[in-house]
Amino acid sequence: MAEFSALPCEKIVFRGAIYPDWIKKNGKIQWQAFKLSVKDEDDGVSLSLVPGKFEGLNNPVEGVISVHVGQVRDVSNETYTLDVIQDKPIHAFIKGLLCPDKFEGKEKAKIYDDMKFICMEIAERAAREYKTS
Repeated sequence: MAEFSALPCEKIVFRGAIYPDWIKKNGKIQWQAFKLSVKDEDDGVSLSLVPGKFEGLNNPVEGVISVHVGQVRDVSNETYTLDVIQDKPIHAFIKGLLCPDKFEGKEKAKIYDDMKFICMEIAERAAREYKTS
């Protein structure tokens, strides 16, 4: 794998909204846009360094969300450290999120609550609807 420098805090990256309800009509980003799925657990939530170029997506993109790298890092807390890591020329991912589906019982409920809170913070603080016009 190629080595990439750390992304600067002021860098803006992009998340493809694959479900229409990830971006509400008022432009509000829903927390589910940043929920880690089982298939992405090894890396993290996929991001692109270029708006409109989303590797590996088979379904149409319903919208584009811009994500401020430094604001994602600022969502970190005493338990979870978030970062945005570039792994390919135009691809990066959010590292530090957990997938609740990999846990069971009370631990699953706790991880779900933690991740929902963190994803809500990312949606509120670091993400905006990206409009081309």
